[in-house]
Amino acid sequence: MKLYGAIDLHPNNNVTVVIDEQDRVVYQKRLPNDLPLITQQLSAYLNLRGSSWNRPSTGTGWSTV
Repeated sequence: MKLYGAIDLHPNNNVTVVIDEQDRVVYQKRLPNDLPLITQQLSAYLNLRGSSWNRPSTGTGWSTV
């Protein structure tokens, strides 16, 4: 199952969302802009078959996790 993620950045916090292939929200939370916390929160959604996080893109849109 593919998951897609996006982070909407604000000056002090962000809204992080992960959706599945059927556009169902599987994770949505407002978090402080703290990279270790964000990666810890999203680590449960990392494909455990040897995949890694994609590099962040500049601009808007969804990125495959």
